Amino acid sequence: MAKLLNYMLQHRPHVSVAAKELNIDSSNYAAFERAYIATDLAHRSWLALLRNNSQEGQRLLKLAFQANPNDRWISYAVADATLANYEASQPEGVSEKSVLESVLQIRPDHAEALKRLWQLAQAEGNTEAAQRYKKRFAELSPLDTLLQ
Repeated sequence: MAKLLNYMLQHRPHVSVAAKELNIDSSNYAAFERAYIATDLAHRSWLALLRNNSQEGQRLLKLAFQANPNDRWISYAVADATLANYEASQPEGVSEKSVLESVLQIRPDHAEALKRLWQLAQAEGNTEAAQRYKKRFAELSPLDTLLQ
């Protein structure tokens, strides 16, 4: 997979060439350029992760998100990484709830974060919040076994 991704990155046209080939007009060029560069950074991030260079992968992913926070793939990768980093290290003084809420700031439709917030609210006895999270979760994952 790393070889294929590297090959694709090496043969990817420059942003100006891609814009010309796709007939991007000058009024849309800046937005296209940001999205194109963000995608390039994201792919370089994934390549670094495949090569077991997680520090570089995370750095590039952060830059990709800064360049284009509206990219669905990039924002999901950032949200998943945020959750995975917390689960792996569970830093002292950082609550799971605050991490999950930050994940929802990145991706309001992150099903795992909603599911876990629903469970936390239930455990705390906060039925109102639990019902809100459950409703949002059910809209995203209607077939989840917890809903049965």
